[in-house]
This record gives sequence, structure tokens and C-alpha cells, in this order.
Amino acid sequence: MVDITPIAEAIITIIVTIVGAFVIPMIKRKIGAEKLAKILKYIEVFVAAAEQLFDKTACEAKKQYVLDKIAEKGFKIEPEILDAEIEAAVLYLHNMLKESISAE
Repeated sequence: MVDITPIAEAIITIIVTIVGAFVIPMIKRKIGAEKLAKILKYIEVFVAAAEQLFDKTACEAKKQYVLDKIAEKGFKIEPEILDAEIEAAVLYLHNMLKESISAE
């Protein structure tokens, strides 16, 4: 009878290596993508709220409001990315408002 234990151990080692090298990082990226989507949704909500709460000319106050709210939620995101996402959310909101007014 042939002892297949070394072969089984080798196969298990290969499987564990593959899981460690590919599957775990893929799951981390997926969780990261979900977290980013959540952050972006909060940014959209906070930008819309800031537009309602502050005067049209209070751009810095609006931005600070969004930054404070994101910080309160405990999200950590690079400032450059956060600034870009805030600007994108503002542009999106303004375009939606324009479309809404045009449709009337």
C-alpha cells in the first residue's frame, strides 16, 4: 500500500498558499470597495444636507460640514480623494437640480 500522506500534505499546502495569495486579498479588496461605496453615499447625503443648511456663498462652511460629518462617521480617506469626491458630489447634485428644473 502506498502512503499518500506526503501528497495530501503537498496538495493542502498548495491550496492554503493559493487562498493566502489570491482569495484573501480579493476579499479585502471587496470589503474595501464596499466601504468606499458607503463613504461615497455618505458624501452625497452630507453634500445635499450642506446645500440645504448653508447659504449659497458659504462654500467653505459647506465643505467643512461634510468633512466633519465624514470624520464623525470614523472614515479614514486621503484628503485629495475626499476633496475630489466632495466636488464630484456637488457637481452631481447641481446637475440633478438643473435637470429637474429643465423637466418642469
